[in-house]
Amino acid sequence: MDTSGRRSAFFGKNFGVVVYKDSLSGTIIFTQFVKQETNQIYLDGVKEISRRGIKIQSIICDGRKGLMQLFSDIPIQYCQFHQVKTIRTYLSKKPKLKAN
Repeated sequence: MDTSGRRSAFFGKNFGVVVYKDSLSGTIIFTQFVKQETNQIYLDGVKEISRRGIKIQSIICDGRKGLMQLFSDIPIQYCQFHQVKTIRTYLSKKPKLKAN
């Protein structure tokens, strides 16, 4: 396994799960149950995956503030879902001007 994707899901205010998976095979590499989402949690997860001898070639993430700078030695890509979500924030689905 040599590439890693990461997803998190929260259920209520104080319970979530962070899942790291190999994006090529779809195999789950590591999971963490967490109370809140922090960059340190992701750093610890990547360290644990590396400790297990799994080489991480790239990370796909949601663009969490500071996360991309945290892994300066690993190529990082902003996930397509979150890119579209950000763009939708600034663009209207029902434009009023012809130029839009």
